[in-house]
Amino acid sequence: MQQNIFQAKYKKIKYIPNIMLAVIINVILKYVYKKKNIVLVGGHAGEKYQDNSAAIHQYLLEEKKNITLCWMTHHSLNKSNLNINGEVIKLGSIKNYLFYLNAKTCYFSHSLSTDIAPIIDKLLPHKYKPIRVHLSHGIEGLKKNLNLEHIEDVDFYICSSNQEKVIKKEEWGLEEKKLIVTGVPRYDELYNHLGKTSKNTILYAPTWREWLYLSGEEEFFNTEFCINLVNLISDKYLNDILHRKGFRLEIVLHPFMHNKLSIIKKQVGSLSNINIMSDKVDVGKKIRESALLITDYSSICWDFLYLDKSVIFYQFDQTKYLLERGSYIDLNSSLFGEVVLTKDKLIECIEKQLFSESYEKKYRNYKAYKEKYFAFFDNKNCKRVVEATLNV
Repeated sequence: MQQNIFQAKYKKIKYIPNIMLAVIINVILKYVYKKKNIVLVGGHAGEKYQDNSAAIHQYLLEEKKNITLCWMTHHSLNKSNLNINGEVIKLGSIKNYLFYLNAKTCYFSHSLSTDIAPIIDKLLPHKYKPIRVHLSHGIEGLKKNLNLEHIEDVDFYICSSNQEKVIKKEEWGLEEKKLIVTGVPRYDELYNHLGKTSKNTILYAPTWREWLYLSGEEEFFNTEFCINLVNLISDKYLNDILHRKGFRLEIVLHPFMHNKLSIIKKQVGSLSNINIMSDKVDVGKKIRESALLITDYSSICWDFLYLDKSVIFYQFDQTKYLLERGSYIDLNSSLFGEVVLTKDKLIECIEKQLFSESYEKKYRNYKAYKEKYFAFFDNKNCKRVVEATLNV
């Protein structure tokens, strides 16, 4: 534990020299940089180009030609590897801090320090900070925020609906003036896929459990989560159902569970129609292409609701989850799909979904849920976010 604390402090301290150099350079060149209308965008700690941050970045590239737009990355600045249009800046570099000191607005999905510029925001007086906009990476509802004391004090938080605004105001304690109902930026792309034919793919996307994050291999293998996952993806009857209907089941783990991939793969055989996807998979593409979602408490479920696609909620550890994490909505009465607690019941539901049209229709009466959880159904979410937060 002491070593981890030391490593965390070292990671922060190592940025101080570049911050100091950027401040010195800025004294000389700030009037030059202030004219540039700098806007910074980042997400996923600079590791991935996807989700709401990528959607906002693409929108700004196309619609705002009068700004200097920069994407923040943790990777090497080799453009051929990044595959990102526009200017890219390395997180923690002198240029990163110099641009932050002169930015008009910053957009980020996870944390300002990991996505935009390490630690500097905590060191600056408020008057020197840019407008900071938290884009989130999913809709709040199924997971309680257990780290309210770590919520960053930024200027704006976007909301998908008044329902989510109420959660962020009453449960998180955020000021109403900071909450803007704009819709979800990445749903602009989803809107353009409404009504398109899906592939014969079922996506299984269980969320992470924070109580499993630091577990060792043997400990993790004996957990309820691992046992249920291995039993499901090793089930030959399920594979036979999928094969008969020409479907595939693709398992995508939460990024925080990627360190467990090798453990899980050791325990399962190879079935023709069941596949564990790599940690490099494009989740957004899988959401758009898949016909059915199986999840437990993942915010991916909202994407499928938006797209009018079916969802099965496989919550084998519901009691423990509610005790350890909790939910803002009732898991047994407020969800838009059948809730199952056992593998056998899940397979029964999958079989009915694939072979019974009447069963599918029963769980696709989404109108009331969509009106409750989404304020907008169009491809103007990015536009609303930018109009509310960018003044250049």
